[in-house]
Amino acid sequence: SDYFDKRILIWNTIPASSGATPDVVVGKKSFYHNNAVIDEATLDSLYGMAISGSKLFVADYSNNRILIWNTIPTTNGASANVVLGAPDFVTGGTAAVDEANFRPCGVGVYGTKMVVCDAMNSRILIWNTIPTTNGASANVVLGAPNFVTGGTGGPTQKDFGGGEGLQVDSQGRIIFTDYNNDRILIWNTIPITNYASADIVVGPPNFISSGFGTSQTTLGNPESAVSDGTRLIVGDYGNHRVLVWKTIPTENGAPANFVIGQDNFVTATSGTSATKLNFPTSVFADGD
Repeated sequence: SDYFDKRILIWNTIPASSGATPDVVVGKKSFYHNNAVIDEATLDSLYGMAISGSKLFVADYSNNRILIWNTIPTTNGASANVVLGAPDFVTGGTAAVDEANFRPCGVGVYGTKMVVCDAMNSRILIWNTIPTTNGASANVVLGAPNFVTGGTGGPTQKDFGGGEGLQVDSQGRIIFTDYNNDRILIWNTIPITNYASADIVVGPPNFISSGFGTSQTTLGNPESAVSDGTRLIVGDYGNHRVLVWKTIPTENGAPANFVIGQDNFVTATSGTSATKLNFPTSVFADGD
C-alpha cells in the first residue's frame, strides 16, 4: 500500500532483485495518473488491506470506506465490486457512529467473517458474512456497547483507543494494536456479541494499565501486530524495533523472546543499516 500516492502496487511474483517494476497498480488508472474523483476504481490515503482466497480488501481511510475486489486485479485501475461505509462508489462515506459508517484503519478476514478497525470511533466492526452488496451493515461491534455509541478510548478489557492495525490470524484470533494505550489486545475467537472482552493484553501487566515503555514486556505506540498461527510479531513503532514472542501469549504482560532493530530490550535508537529500524509501521509473517 502506497499511502501518499493513493494506490496499491502488485508484483505478480516476489522480486528477486532490487528495483523490480510492479505489474499492476490499483487505485489509479495508470502508474502516473492522479485521482480527480471518487469512484469504484480510486483510493485515498489507504491504510490496511487483506487478501482472502481470490478477494482483495482495502481500507480506504480518507474516503471512510472499505473496497472489495472479488478477484485480485490483473489490469491497472480495475474497479472494485463492493463498497462498505458508503451507499455507492461515488459518495464518500462518513465516520458517523452507526453500523454502516466508519473510518477504517485495518481489515482482517477469517472464513466468511470480516473484521474492520474503526479508528476514529475507537471500535471494531464485524460482519458475520463477507458482504456482497454495497453499504451492508456490520453485525457485531467491539469497543462500544452498541452501534450508536463511540468507544471511550479505554484502557479496559472492553475499551480501547483508536488503534493502528488489525489482523485475524489463521486460528481465528483477532490481533489488535491499541496504539494510544501502548498495548496489543487479543481475542482468541471472533466475538458474536457486542462489547465482548478481550482475552489477553500484551504490553501492560493488566487491562487497566497503559503507558509508553522500553523493556521486554512494554511497548511504545505499536502500529502493527501479526500472528503466523504460532508466533506473535509486533511492530513497536515508537521504540524503532520489532518484538517477537515464540508462542502466542496466554497470560497478560508476557515478555517478548527477542528483539529486532535493537541490541537489547532497553534501547530505542533509530538508524539506517542492516540491523536498525526507524519507526517500523508494518510487519508480516508467512510462518517461515
